Amino acid sequence: MLQQYLLTPEILIAVVGPGLVALWGFGSGALTARQWQLFALATMASVLTARWEVTSDAQQLFILPVMLAVVSYDMYRHRAWRARHAYAVTFLSLWSADMLHAANLQAMGVLHGEVFYGGVGGAGLLDGLFIDPLAAAVICRYARWRQRNSMAARPVTI
Repeated sequence: MLQQYLLTPEILIAVVGPGLVALWGFGSGALTARQWQLFALATMASVLTARWEVTSDAQQLFILPVMLAVVSYDMYRHRAWRARHAYAVTFLSLWSADMLHAANLQAMGVLHGEVFYGGVGGAGLLDGLFIDPLAAAVICRYARWRQRNSMAARPVTI
C-alpha cells in the first residue's frame, strides 16, 4: 500500500521529490541553534493552526505555512538563511503538520481509508508541500541577490 501511494504521480511531485531535496538540504551544512528553535516553534504553530475539511467526496487540510513566514521575515531583517536550508525546514515543517493531523484523524475514525497518509500531498503541483518550500528557497535567493547588488552599487566614500 505504501509503495502504491509513493508511486502515484501527485505524490512523486508533492512529497517524494521535495522530500529528497529536503534531505539534500539538511545534508549540506548544519542549521544554527536559532534556526532549529524557529523551526520547532513554526512547526508547532502550523500544527495548531491547521484546519481539516472532510466531506463525503474530499478530504482537505489547510496548513498555515508559518516557516515560510519566518524565513521571509528573517531575510527581511538580514538574517541569513541558505536557500537549501529554507527549503528543507519549510518542507519538513509542513510535512510534519500534515502527517500529524492525518494520523490524528485516522485514530479518531474521521478519515475513511486504510491508511492515514493517503491524502498527504494529494494535490500534486498545487500542494503546499510543493509550493511553499520552493517559495522559501526563491525568497532566500532573491534576498541574497538584492543584498549583493545593493552592496555593489554603493559608492565608496573616504
